[in-house]
Order: sequence, then structure tokens, then C-alpha cells
Amino acid sequence: MPVGRWLYLPHIDQSHYFTYVGDFDGANATGNGIASNKYESHPNGAIITGEFKDNLPINGVCIWHKEDGTPERKYVGSFENGALSGEGEIFKYESSDTTNIIRIYKGGFKDGLYEGHGVLHLSKGDTYEGAFVQSKYHGKGGLKSKDGYVYDEMVIEVSIEVTDGGKGILNTEISYSE
Repeated sequence: MPVGRWLYLPHIDQSHYFTYVGDFDGANATGNGIASNKYESHPNGAIITGEFKDNLPINGVCIWHKEDGTPERKYVGSFENGALSGEGEIFKYESSDTTNIIRIYKGGFKDGLYEGHGVLHLSKGDTYEGAFVQSKYHGKGGLKSKDGYVYDEMVIEVSIEVTDGGKGILNTEISYSE
């Protein structure tokens, strides 16, 4: 079984390609490498630098790009089955100046969604720290406004009712103490 560094350029179809440069074990990307891909849901592509096992990332940095090729978002953390899973951080580039980035979220992920405990920095300057289920606030948490006002011990319960035709109604119940 060959082991070494190789360039792998499969062409899956016209809407999806994958390039990998790095360590291989046999026919599998295993070890350190850099992967880039382009696919329908991210037509501008993403680059993952880090550790791979059996052709999938397990730990590293992923950068998604805008249409003009400049970085849009950055993830630093772990992966499971190719999706953001485990502990990680998401950053957003404020401009084409790649040194100007802000942290959006730090905490747990599962299948690419916020899951478990995390800290979310909202666009208006507020910060939520607490529990998430499938990227929704759920359970105990706290909200701090950009003006310094704090809502501690918030309890948020989220449920979705599916109606005829597959549409849903999002129900949110919030209670808190000041």
C-alpha cells in the first residue's frame, strides 16, 4: 500500500470538483493536506487545510470564498464525516482586508450546526452565551446587549410544528431573570 504525498484531482461532475494535495495512505487522503472544492451549495469554493483521514477532514481550518475570490468565512476546529463537528470557531471577514476578522461563534458543532454550549456574537453587537440545538437557542443561556444590559438565566424552549404542505411554525418560549 503506497504512502506519500500526492495530488488528487477527481472531477465528480460539472458542478462539483475536489482537489487534494497532501499525505496519502494507499488510495486515501490520510495525514496532513490541503483540499479545495467547489460545489453547487458553495459555487465559489472552500479550502480546508489540516488533518485528513480516509479522504475526510478531521481537524483543521476551512475558508469559504466570495464570488470575487476574497475570503468570506473561516472555521477553525474539528470535523466528523466531513461536516463541522466537535469544538470550533467561526469567523467572518469584515472586508477584503483579510486581517480584519471578527469571531461569530465559538463552541460546539454537530453536522455543521451549532450544538451544545457556545457563544454567539450577533450582528448588532449583542452576545448570547448558552445552549444550542441545531443552531437555535435552546435551554439555559444569557444575553448581553452591546449597551451592557444583561439577561441572565434565560431559558429558551424552541419547537417547530409542521403543518400541511411541509411548512413549519416556529414556537419560541423565553423566560429570564434580571
